[in-house]
Amino acid sequence: MTNTTDIWNELLAQKAAVLAGIGDSRHDNVKLRQLTEWIRRELDLESKHKSILSEAECLIAERQRGVTEGSAKKPKSKADLEAEAGWKFADLSKQERVKVARRSYFKRQEELGNHCEQVKGKTIYRRKIDGAEFGITFSIDKVDKGVKKWFLGLPKNLFQEAVLLCQCGPRSVKVIHLPKEFCEIYGKQLSVGKKGQVKFNILREGNKWRIEVPQPVGVLDVTNYADSDELVCSRYDDEFI
Repeated sequence: MTNTTDIWNELLAQKAAVLAGIGDSRHDNVKLRQLTEWIRRELDLESKHKSILSEAECLIAERQRGVTEGSAKKPKSKADLEAEAGWKFADLSKQERVKVARRSYFKRQEELGNHCEQVKGKTIYRRKIDGAEFGITFSIDKVDKGVKKWFLGLPKNLFQEAVLLCQCGPRSVKVIHLPKEFCEIYGKQLSVGKKGQVKFNILREGNKWRIEVPQPVGVLDVTNYADSDELVCSRYDDEFI
């Protein structure tokens, strides 16, 4: 039987070769599509691999607790229930993904004392503490030429700040908060779609988060505007908004 460690190491080696091939195939659209599709599948497999390892760790810890603590059972936390349920953003409809991510964001804000109210549609809200109106939008990740990207949009001229919820794990999002100053400086430089949506094109390079702004501005580093910790979303909280 083939050693699973050897298989995984070979997969990672092939990934490195494919990423290098993507850089050399920028003028060959057919080959480029094939390579990027392979990377997309490989990244999905990596996510599943990490999820399985996490579940294995939980099982091991459960047995260890059983040996050291006897038959006593502790009440399960919400995190335990979420993990057992095994839900993922990928299992939800587009509308449900948005609702779960947005609801979890506002739940955290409430815990921090930042109460918000809905003012325009389902994307524009007002922060009660200072009256600032902000747009909130969500997107799943996509792979473009081996780079993870998120494509988000908000209605033009309706927001002072932008909250971008970028799905980065099976049940988690990275929150990027572009403040009023950023939106005032660069907002007019961002592209606007046919439906009047301002386009926020986010990409991740290692631990850096960047936004693509049309020339003459170019790519900007927005890592300092991103929360340091991912927001782990809950599907089972009472609906906030």
